[in-house]
Amino acid sequence: MQNAFEQLPPTEQLKDLQYDFETAIAKIDEWKKHILRTVNQARAKTDILDNLQSHQMLIIMDWAMKYLPNMFREKQSDWYRQKGKNWHVIVGIFKNENKDLKHRTFVHIMDSAKQDWYSVSSLLLHALTTIKQQLPEIKEVFLRSDNAGCYKCGQIWLVMNELSQQSGIAIRRYDYSEPQSGKSYCDAKIAHMRGKMQVYVLNGNNINTAKDMKTAMDYQHGVSGVQSSVVAIKNENLKFTSHKWKGITNFNNLEFLRMELKFGKPTILAVDAFLQE
Repeated sequence: MQNAFEQLPPTEQLKDLQYDFETAIAKIDEWKKHILRTVNQARAKTDILDNLQSHQMLIIMDWAMKYLPNMFREKQSDWYRQKGKNWHVIVGIFKNENKDLKHRTFVHIMDSAKQDWYSVSSLLLHALTTIKQQLPEIKEVFLRSDNAGCYKCGQIWLVMNELSQQSGIAIRRYDYSEPQSGKSYCDAKIAHMRGKMQVYVLNGNNINTAKDMKTAMDYQHGVSGVQSSVVAIKNENLKFTSHKWKGITNFNNLEFLRMELKFGKPTILAVDAFLQE
């Protein structure tokens, strides 16, 4: 095609066609890269699940879309200027005594919250502490999430060691899924919870607050494997706000060792850099 363009006399129409051709080629190349990264990042998850030990757990995290107030009888005027409620979902996958995969879902509901790294680390610490109490055999966890800024930032990487020490559960690895891939567990549980809340409303109830959301999730024996909590983030405890790391978006795989942090890009050859204390 490029040779054919060069043999034709230059015109405005030819320039437009050549531009469209080059743009299409670039987009196809990016699409191929996306497929390669998707397969590689999905393999990281399957490898963890295939080799998961009885003392380990895979944790997948995601923010659900804000839940708008939902009433059994709603006036048209009540529909406008609604403020959604924030809720964050953490799905923990582990193996029981029979080596069967099981899961527990921890939902944190907030009337208002800033969806940043501090909120994520606070909610993760609460979930890890709960796991330590309910499943004392769990000693190590592997984290997985999308590439949202609240998950993929230097601040949350630097607090992982502190979260491990406070919870008593070691965070060994953090993998980031490729866009549009890797959050199926969270999406499935969110769909179940939304269905349960809709049943609650159809039975003559209203959902206007975070407490109402929890009541709806627990309605009629609740959703299987789901534990919900109404929480508030104490931002006044935030002290660490900045760092000097650069190129953070280039790394999609991290391994937390005792005295160092290993970075990896989404390629077959994973190791790219070390950061030692």
